[in-house]
Amino acid sequence: MKFIPRREPEYFKDLNLSIDNYQRYFRQIRPDIIREFNNKCGYCECDLNLTSLPNIDNFYPKSIYPEKAFEWNNLILCCQVCNISKANRFPQDENGNSLLINPSIENPDEHIELDANSGLLNGLTEKGKVTISTLGLNRQELVEFRRRNENVQQIQSLFPSINIEQDRNTIYQTFIDNTKMISDVNSKLKYNSNEDTLIAYLLYANIITSLETYLADIFINTIFHNTLYLRKFVETYPKFKGNENGHKFTLSEIYNKYDKIEEIVTDEILGIIYHNLQTIKPMFKDTFEVQFPKDMRNIFIAIQVRHDIVHRNGKTKIDKETKSFTEHTIGKVEIENLIIETSKFVEEIDKQMMKL
Repeated sequence: MKFIPRREPEYFKDLNLSIDNYQRYFRQIRPDIIREFNNKCGYCECDLNLTSLPNIDNFYPKSIYPEKAFEWNNLILCCQVCNISKANRFPQDENGNSLLINPSIENPDEHIELDANSGLLNGLTEKGKVTISTLGLNRQELVEFRRRNENVQQIQSLFPSINIEQDRNTIYQTFIDNTKMISDVNSKLKYNSNEDTLIAYLLYANIITSLETYLADIFINTIFHNTLYLRKFVETYPKFKGNENGHKFTLSEIYNKYDKIEEIVTDEILGIIYHNLQTIKPMFKDTFEVQFPKDMRNIFIAIQVRHDIVHRNGKTKIDKETKSFTEHTIGKVEIENLIIETSKFVEEIDKQMMKL
C-alpha cells in the first residue's frame, strides 16, 4: 500500500454526489480515479485488468457514513478481492477513529512495512495490523507477487543493463508466432526460381534464429527474475569456477571482482551463443534442472546447415578427399519438418520452465 496524493477535479463539487445519483455520474468520475491510482488497487497495489476488474470503494461505507461516502478522498480504486474483503467492515478504536488506512490521506509506511525476504507485510501499529487483517493483504498471491517484485528490483539495481521486464509467457508465444509466419511464407513459395531458393535459405536459417532467441530470452529472463537461479548459474557455470590451475584469489582480487560483478556476469550471459546446444544444455540443467530432449540429432544437423547457409551461402565445407563441396537442398518439406522439430523441442523445454 502506498500514499496516493490526489486532487479533486473542479467539476466534482458541482455533481453533489449522493446515494440517489451516484450511479448516474459514476462513468464520469471513474476514469479520473483510475488515472490517479495508476490503474492499481489502492489497497493491495495489484494491477487492475480483465482478470481483476477495477472497483471503487467508499472508504467510509456509504451505508454507515452517507455524509462522508462521496467525498473525493473517500473514493478508493480497488480490486474486487479487496472490495469484497472490506465490504462494510470499518473497525475503529475506542475513540471512534478508523483502524483502516486510507491511502488517499495518510502514509501507509507509518503503519506497515514489507519484509522483502518473505514478501509479507508487517503491521507497525495497531492500524497497520488491522488493515492487513481486514483487507487480507498477506494473501498468497500478493506475497508471491511482492517477493518476485523485490527480486526484480534487487537484480535490476545490480544489473541495470539487462532488460528483465518481458513476461515469460510471451517468450514462448513469440517463438510460435515467428515459426507460424515462416510457415505462411513457405507455403506461398513456388520453388521454381533462384529467388525462391534464396528465400528458402533465409527461412530455414530464421527457424534456428527463433530457437536461439527463445533459449536466450527464457534463460536470461528467468535468472534475472530470481536471485536463487542467478546465484546457481554463477556457482555452476564453468567460467566462474576459477581457472584450471586452482588459482586462489587474494582479498584485493575478490573485492575487485565483486565491484565488477555486473559487468562480468552481464557480459558473459549476453555473449553466450545460444544455438551452441553443447554449452546451453548443461546451463539449463545446472541452473534450473531442466532437461533437454534426449534425441537432438536433427536439431544439431539443422544448426550446422544454418551455419553453412549463413557463412557459405548454403555450401558445405570442401571435402579433403574429393576437393569439392556439396550444396544443401532446402525446400518446402525441409522447412516444415524443421518447424515441427524445433517446435517440439521448445515446447518440451517451456513446459519445464513454466513449472519453476
